[in-house]
Order: sequence, then C-alpha cells, then structure tokens
Amino acid sequence: MDSFIKVELVAALAVRYNLVTLLGFIKEYHIKTIQGAEDDYMILSDNTKIWVKQASKYTFIGTDDSINGIMSVEDFYRNRYTFMHNILAKNDGIFDTITNLFDTFLQLVTEHQEPYNPVTTVFMQDHSEIYKTDASGKKQFITHIDNVPGWIPFAVASENQDIVSCRSAVNLLYDLKCCIDPSNDHELQQQLRLIQEAYPNEYNFNLTIQD
Repeated sequence: MDSFIKVELVAALAVRYNLVTLLGFIKEYHIKTIQGAEDDYMILSDNTKIWVKQASKYTFIGTDDSINGIMSVEDFYRNRYTFMHNILAKNDGIFDTITNLFDTFLQLVTEHQEPYNPVTTVFMQDHSEIYKTDASGKKQFITHIDNVPGWIPFAVASENQDIVSCRSAVNLLYDLKCCIDPSNDHELQQQLRLIQEAYPNEYNFNLTIQD
C-alpha cells in the first residue's frame, strides 16, 4: 500500500506542476476551451485557432482518469483538481499526515537552520533522526521524529532517501499540500491572478474543493 500511495503522490506532483505551468500558455494565447482527443492528446482553443498538448501530463496514468468533452478553462481546472483531491484524499489520514509533517519540518528549519549560513544544515537521517551540521562538518543530534510514513516520496527532494535536508522536505510537503488543496498553492493563485488581470471579467476560477 505504501508504494502505491507513493506512486500516486509522485504523479500528483507532476500533474500539479504541469497545471500551474499551463496557465502561462493559457494567458499568453487567451485560451478559452480545452477538449479531450484521441491518442493522448487534448486540444486547446481561443475559439479561432487550436493548439495540441499531451493529455497524459494532466492525468493520472493507471487510474480511471481521462479528459472528456469540451470544457471551459475554468471547468478543466476544477475537474483536474477535484480528481486529484479525490484520488489522494480517499486514503484516510494522508492530508493530515502531510500537514503535520510540514509543520514539524518547518519548525525544525525555523529553530535550527541559520537562514543566511549555507553551511549549517538540518537534515533527517534514517527516516526518523534529526541532526544539524555546522561549518566544521560536525554532526549534532537534535531530536527524533516518530511515524514518518514510507509513502512520502522523499526521492523527489533528495537522491539519498536516508539523508534528507529538512528544508527540501518542507518544500516537498508544501507541494504535496498544494496537490490536495489548491487554496494553499501561492504559485497557482498568482498565475490565476495574472490571467484575471489580463482578461478582466472573462475567467471565473473557483478551485475550492469540496469533500
């Protein structure tokens, strides 16, 4: 089960990144509709011209997920984030675990990482022990974290899953929170604001996800 959840979380990170990136294209070309097509394509249109994108960048492979019919841009984003939320939230405790770990790692970084000293590093070793290294490379034990689940995809943040920078863990866990609840996603919200400023009264994005 842990490996399956990890695969889903890695997929969610990719989908979320691609959705946020796509907003820049939507703004530049004033895209109004998105339509699913055959052979892993989707068609974007400004009602005059069309562009083709790879649909699998915005879907969960291996699940009953597809882009069907013609949707407004707003409906497309609501559809994608609702599906992503449902895929991840169906597993009890995932969001709470991610949120609690985010708070824990953020507190560790805030208390022990010197913000303007790149040689001071706070990191997790062996999935549970927290250490700090100073400029001399001396390792100092800080604390122990219980119940860090094996399904957190730390490999995305670190090549060595046995040693993970706490700052990298904060960034990873923040991105995972954004996958489940887009209201947390400052980058997404900024892109949406830019679109609405460029085209006032044309787009009505409401990505509040209801359980």
